[in-house]
Amino acid sequence: MTKGGEQEYVALINELLDGPFEENRTGTRTSRKFGVCINYDLRGGKIPLFSCKKTDYKIILDELLWFISGSTDTKKLNSKIWDKNTSKKVLEEKGLWHYREGDLGPSYGFQWRHAGEQYLGCDMDYGGVDQLQEMVNLLKKEPYSRRNLVSSWSPTQLKEMALPPCHVLFQMLVKDVNKLTCVIIQRSGDLGLGVPFNVASYATLTHIMAKLTGLEATSLTHVINDAHVYENHVEGLRNLEVDPESNPILEISEDVHSLEDLRPEQFRITGYKPKKQRRLKMVV
Repeated sequence: MTKGGEQEYVALINELLDGPFEENRTGTRTSRKFGVCINYDLRGGKIPLFSCKKTDYKIILDELLWFISGSTDTKKLNSKIWDKNTSKKVLEEKGLWHYREGDLGPSYGFQWRHAGEQYLGCDMDYGGVDQLQEMVNLLKKEPYSRRNLVSSWSPTQLKEMALPPCHVLFQMLVKDVNKLTCVIIQRSGDLGLGVPFNVASYATLTHIMAKLTGLEATSLTHVINDAHVYENHVEGLRNLEVDPESNPILEISEDVHSLEDLRPEQFRITGYKPKKQRRLKMVV
């Protein structure tokens, strides 16, 4: 399997490990590079689960299906990856004292499935613009459209979000009759922790879109406006190595027919041979 995308990821991290490091809102300094673009091959069911550091696909899939469901309640996740960002303490510090613990606000899934609606909390039902379903519809009706994109960035609601979206926009594009490419724009990318999740998540989403529309997923283009390594991640990211024997393939069950019937058991990863897990502390 070609490892071009993952090798570029490792090369980017190595480029940033020795700084210089700069201050930012988190209080933990970062080494940064702007305007990064990395391409990943999705042909034949390939999925860029990085071999250089073990990535838990169950957590990635759980979060993605949570986004797709439109939920903003982090307590519905089977992992704790959003717990710090939606703790009562952090919510109160951001002026969101009226949210209960676990309420992300109108971010990600809300924008994907309920854009334009007034946000009244994570326990409410919403209408609004279902950008994700409209994307499926347009891929079927007008696959060559250049307008088939989903935005998570809602300027009028940013102050209502526990964390504004890092991956802010993605677009699905078709060429050569049925070849599907996803382009994702990420305003801010934590290379150590977040980016491996983002890459595998959007690759999965591309395969889902291909499954629902009869197209062939071929590539993922990942653009990161501010790609950075946190200073407290440096030692944990040294000496990363890509394993050429790792060949992760995503298999999706034939009973996937809509965005509403997606379940974890419909997804299976084979051929994934990662190196050891790297323990990195999340920066909030």
